[in-house]
Amino acid sequence: DNLKITQTPVVNELNLNVDRVKKNYICGDELDLTNLAITAVYSNGFTKEVEVNDCEINGFDSQKIGPQFVEVKYQGVTAKFKVEVSRKIDNLVINTDEVKTNYAYGEEIDLANLKVEIKFTDGVTEELSHGAIFGGYSIDLGGYDSHTPDTYTITIYYLNYSQTFTVIVKNNSNVSFDSYDYQGTGK
Repeated sequence: DNLKITQTPVVNELNLNVDRVKKNYICGDELDLTNLAITAVYSNGFTKEVEVNDCEINGFDSQKIGPQFVEVKYQGVTAKFKVEVSRKIDNLVINTDEVKTNYAYGEEIDLANLKVEIKFTDGVTEELSHGAIFGGYSIDLGGYDSHTPDTYTITIYYLNYSQTFTVIVKNNSNVSFDSYDYQGTGK
């Protein structure tokens, strides 16, 4: 009659604090769970901090581009958080084949036909748009002055990458002289 039955508490829920966890990866990176805080909530209301090494981690593939969910499993209960794997950039490529690079004195620079691409290590290329605020590239005109004949270095920037090309403003050679009859002969 004095038999007391106690039920062993089980994990009902797993809470993850991922505020300070790395969530953006480049293709080939290792998963970094530094700063991952894991809390197990038991059926009796008790909570316990859990070490990452005590959990089973699944769902991360550093070769798979795009969003992924990292699964953290502890005593049969799973919680997930989202990470993003991006391609690794190999190079910034600019194509100036259709860009005017020689300008007459006073002519404004025209970069409308400039093509800018990023090349990834897996061989994929992606064309970028102009406008760093919207994730595109930015341009430094190198002090271009249409009224100062010189060679100017134009620099294209994207993230930590840059490429340059030059444009030339030529001397003003459009000097015209009106003929004037100095001797009054009418010629």
